[in-house]
Amino acid sequence: MQGSSYFRPLGAETALFTSADSGDNVSLAQNVRIVNSHATAAYKVSLQDHLAALQGSFSLCAGESVILNKKKNEELFAANAAILVAPVAR
Repeated sequence: MQGSSYFRPLGAETALFTSADSGDNVSLAQNVRIVNSHATAAYKVSLQDHLAALQGSFSLCAGESVILNKKKNEELFAANAAILVAPVAR
């Protein structure tokens, strides 16, 4: 199956915060599954350190999902609450 990956969920899937001021460390997870639940729009996801310094960002197309590896104290935020996140193990 194209695009399939195996992972174990470690917590509930929740909407990602939409402000850098309230970045989410996703339960201090190192691996985070990120899903764009919107039907048509792509949205930007940003990664920042614990001091809110931007480390990088990427766009996630409608319906797309990825597993992101991050440091425990790094935080995520998105341009829209249609971006869902869950801590996972690989």
